[in-house]
Amino acid sequence: MTFFIYQTLKQGFENNYFLYSAKFIGKVTTREKHPIVNIIKAYPDLLANL
Repeated sequence: MTFFIYQTLKQGFENNYFLYSAKFIGKVTTREKHPIVNIIKAYPDLLANL
């Protein structure tokens, strides 16, 4: 399974320890900019331009 990780789960950020057993594949960016909003305080979401 492959995941796109952002915010505090990224390497060097406070919640990255949740991914301690995950294999880092590489650094990527999205083609277009997408806003990140806090729908639920603890879980920010990356929104696609719909």
